[in-house]
Amino acid sequence: PSGFTCESLRSFGDFLIALNTTEGGVNFPSRVRFSNIALANNAPDSWDASDTTKSAGFNDLSQMGTPIVDGATLGSNFIVYSSDQVWQMEFVGGTFIFNFRKLFQDRGIINQNCVVEVSGKHYVFDADDIYIHDGLSDQSIVDGRIRDYIYSGIDTSSLNRCFVQYDPVRQDIYFSYKSSDDMAEFTNGDGCNRAAVYNIQSNTWSFMDLPNVFAGTVANITTVATFAT
Repeated sequence: PSGFTCESLRSFGDFLIALNTTEGGVNFPSRVRFSNIALANNAPDSWDASDTTKSAGFNDLSQMGTPIVDGATLGSNFIVYSSDQVWQMEFVGGTFIFNFRKLFQDRGIINQNCVVEVSGKHYVFDADDIYIHDGLSDQSIVDGRIRDYIYSGIDTSSLNRCFVQYDPVRQDIYFSYKSSDDMAEFTNGDGCNRAAVYNIQSNTWSFMDLPNVFAGTVANITTVATFAT
């Protein structure tokens, strides 16, 4: 609606989910607002929680002590992340439409776009750990391995540059950040200059220099040589 903004807008099933909303100039940092059910390839026709003919609504996660940062689908559920808590949003239908419950008290996310879903698990870049979870249990994948190296070199003034990107061909997950460690290249820019790369199949880590980048995506690039080139 006019005058409404949010920190993150994600799709979940037939809904759009607005996270950490500002409504009429008032910020609701722990609010999860969901739209009316949308038809395929169409925007939802309503966000009005007072309209009983629609499925739109909202819920304030009042137990969440820090603002919501982002969210992402995990299987048939939606996971909501703040900097120090993780909540699950489950579609139940009926009067309440969604059910909310806290998953983890001592986990969170470092920035937007810092979680990817692979094979029914979320891989999450947190402020002091990189972990995976399936909506039930969580496990660090850097503790005792490269955790100290990543977090001793990460530029804490540029945490809002961090992002995570999955390469399905190589089964690599890039945890990208701005680093000031002694081996970092491209240190005079503002974007991410380092990626800790986790290979799912081999359960191994490597590092890659990045030329000050801010995001990633998967796309097809034509590399076939032609007569003209």
